Formats: sequence, C-alpha cells, structure tokens
Amino acid sequence: MTIDSDTSNWTHKNAYFGSMDFLNKYDPEKICEEISSQDLEECIKIDEKYAYQEIRKIKTQKDIDDLMRSALSFHDAHIESIEAKNDEIHVVFDPYWNRKIELWFEEKPKYENRLEDPEYYWWDGGSIFMNQGYIYLCDEINAHSLDEGEWGIYFAGKELFYRILPSDNN
Repeated sequence: MTIDSDTSNWTHKNAYFGSMDFLNKYDPEKICEEISSQDLEECIKIDEKYAYQEIRKIKTQKDIDDLMRSALSFHDAHIESIEAKNDEIHVVFDPYWNRKIELWFEEKPKYENRLEDPEYYWWDGGSIFMNQGYIYLCDEINAHSLDEGEWGIYFAGKELFYRILPSDNN
C-alpha cells in the first residue's frame, strides 16, 4: 500500500500504481522471485530512511495528499461505523482495495449526516480540505469547501489522525 504521496522517483503506470525507477524492470507479481541482491539491498536502504508511524496526524497539505493516495481518494469506500464520544469522532471504513481505514477527528469534532440509511454510506470518492482551523472529510470528489457539490456526510475536527491497515480479505 502506498503511504507516501511523493512519487517523484517513480515510473508511473497510472495514478495509483507504479514503481521506483530502478525496479521498473521487474514484473510486480514476480518481483520476489526475480529481484537481484543489489536491488534488494537498495530497497532495504530506502526503507531504513523511512520512519513508519502506524497512526499518523494530518498537519500539512502533504499529509492530506498521503492519506488521499493511501485511501485511493475514498473511491468505493463504505463506512462501517461512526462513533461520536466526548471530544472525538471515530470513523471506520470497511476494507476495500485491500485496505481498512480508521480516522479520529479530535478537538471540537463535528459531523453531519444527510443520509438516512447506513446502506447508502457508499462513497464514489471523497475530499479532505482545511478551512478555518478545521480539517474536513466529505463524500464529494474535488471539494474545497462544504459549499461545493452534493455531499451526504462530512466529518471535521481541529485534529485528524488516521491508520491504514491491510484488509483481512487479500
């Protein structure tokens, strides 16, 4: 799963798939059997530079870009649960595209749900944007404010944390 939106040294196959330039000579489905020891060492060196965090906090536009890339822009996403308690809203998306996403909106969280039936909690895509100190997630593609589009659900908080897990149904 992609967890970093910086793909400047990648060879792109499409918006969501590609590989580092030095790995593009391998078939992605056979890389485990075909990779040379030199290229594997290079992968390990690159990995050692990256500080993995299981739960990440949104602070910058790059953080938003990372989450949107990891979540495949919430395309075909379905909300499994929404739990609002104290000063937190916890949202869990069903596993889709081999990933499960959990979000925590904290510090004065708020949300609005215009959809009556959870059966309709399917998203065609979503948007994340910052506005007046809040971080918003809504089920409208390419929205930059809540005034745009025909959204059905939005979540917001002064802070947003998330975790992406591989789904069990790979």
